[in-house]
Amino acid sequence: MTDKLENFRKIAVAFADGLKAVAGVEEIAVFGSVAGGDRYPSDVDVAIILSSLSGLAQVARHKRKVDNSNYLDVFLFDGRKFMGNVCHRKDCPGQSMECYQPGCGRNKFIRVREGLVPDPARWFKTPLIVLQKHDDKSVFLDWQKDILRSLGLTAPEAYQVRGSITEKCRQCGSGFEINPGEQKYFESMGFKLPKRCQPCRDGSRGLEEV
Repeated sequence: MTDKLENFRKIAVAFADGLKAVAGVEEIAVFGSVAGGDRYPSDVDVAIILSSLSGLAQVARHKRKVDNSNYLDVFLFDGRKFMGNVCHRKDCPGQSMECYQPGCGRNKFIRVREGLVPDPARWFKTPLIVLQKHDDKSVFLDWQKDILRSLGLTAPEAYQVRGSITEKCRQCGSGFEINPGEQKYFESMGFKLPKRCQPCRDGSRGLEEV
């Protein structure tokens, strides 16, 4: 397990542990890359079932407390109905263009994200880990079973983890590897994958500084 995966799992556990006594929180589960064992996850996807919105402000406040880098993405459900995501802002509505998205903030601290189409079949057909539940039965695990049955699956599909890419440096001709974490970083920054190895890139920076 990489340090990043381990740290993200710790964030998820700390988040769930802090919500044990919060009103309305019925069940918490991790899904996506962290539950699937991706060694280079880009975020932590957590799903919460709420029986009421009475404790939502506490949920949002606790999210900010354990996740000051905003890696934690919290999906809210009323039973099997998707409600939206927990907003990371301190105030609702905040001073952001996102706050003008239709429906965003209708319920305080529930963010409606533009372009996000709820797709539980995609979210829950891969492994999920239940961190907390109040009843003996798990709504998320029962829901997952129904999804798998509808897809003709007998067990969750393995999470699709990226592999490393090997490139040939256009400067020195040697082969170099771009691991999945680096691929995600370059994509998140809007950069193309590098065509030169790290030593050649470092050497170019040194020449530019001289």
